[in-house]
Amino acid sequence: MLLKIDFENCYSFLEPTSVSFLVGKKVSNSFWETEINGRRVNKAIGVLGANASGKTNLLRAIDFLSKFIPVTYEEKKPNESIPITRHLLGSETSKISALFVLSEVEYKYKVECTNSSVIEESLHKKGDTGKFKYVFKRTKLSDGKFAVKQNKFGFDSNKAVHVPDNLSFIGAANSFGVPLAKEISNYMLKIKSNMHSLGRHSKDFRQLMKSSRFFDENPVYLDTLAEIMRNCDFGIDRISFSKIVKGDAGKDTGDRIAMGHHKCGEKEFRLPFMSESNGTQSAFLLLNTILPILKNGGTAVIDEIDNDLHPHLLPHILDLFKHEETNPNNAQIIFTCHTPEILNILAKHQIYLTEKDESSSASWRLADLKGIRSDDNRYAKYMAGALGAVPYL
Repeated sequence: MLLKIDFENCYSFLEPTSVSFLVGKKVSNSFWETEINGRRVNKAIGVLGANASGKTNLLRAIDFLSKFIPVTYEEKKPNESIPITRHLLGSETSKISALFVLSEVEYKYKVECTNSSVIEESLHKKGDTGKFKYVFKRTKLSDGKFAVKQNKFGFDSNKAVHVPDNLSFIGAANSFGVPLAKEISNYMLKIKSNMHSLGRHSKDFRQLMKSSRFFDENPVYLDTLAEIMRNCDFGIDRISFSKIVKGDAGKDTGDRIAMGHHKCGEKEFRLPFMSESNGTQSAFLLLNTILPILKNGGTAVIDEIDNDLHPHLLPHILDLFKHEETNPNNAQIIFTCHTPEILNILAKHQIYLTEKDESSSASWRLADLKGIRSDDNRYAKYMAGALGAVPYL
């Protein structure tokens, strides 16, 4: 599970920033948390703030872990950039660190890099004494070469010093069959988002076809998808798939599009999902991301979760992460939204607020603000501007 992420000089965040899933000891127990290694961990975090305040960029720092760490020799091109952008007023290097638990062992990963080269990279493992000891350290020297130290990591030393500047040490080690590198890479691949390098994926034909293909090839999720669609009052009773033909000759493309079945009394008709409402399409794409994570574990990183969805649907979607029946492997979700009602859905230690001042974003946990009580009407306080993170109009 992801416990904490720290970053500095990343995207619109110039100053050191932290996002923690850890829950304090004084917080009352709820279904929103789980316990691992004696520590309570949030399963859901919501991020709220004005437009252009840095909400998406906060998610990008987390999404970076899955787009950099697990990439292997075979996948990385020699001159391909590292998927990170520094603040334009900051230094050349960005810093990101992540604290996570894997097989009941706590690890801390750190990387300092530019858009083209790793400067420093390390992995530390928490021992029985509670102290972290390095597993590997990789440092770029003034001559452009790397100095590498390992502590039972198992990466061949002759290959380790020649890992390319733009490739993570873990991804490279995974290419050569290092067991811990493979385990960490597989974990990082379970961080799934609805974003690309320029922002949130658009709701276009290509994305709808991608979701259709996923549910067609993975029917284990189809009943859950249909049940959620029924419970959320989208008017869809069940889902089937229909072949797509192309051209005057009616050539079979091999692709099948998802079709929503609508009932009207004793009659029924079908609509392809690209003909459904914007809200139905948004839910279809969202569930494509989160249902596999709920089943297999991992972290869903969702930008604008409320896009085109009615506010009443948001708690229903989030409840999927709340209960063991729908979230047996303690999957996590971190999301941005513009729905202030989220302030009264989640607890104050599950809400982060973002704000931008003088072209630099800042983020803080609601629970860290003084004078915020658990029984406050946080929605009213936010709408009145008492919590910040609102546009100055």
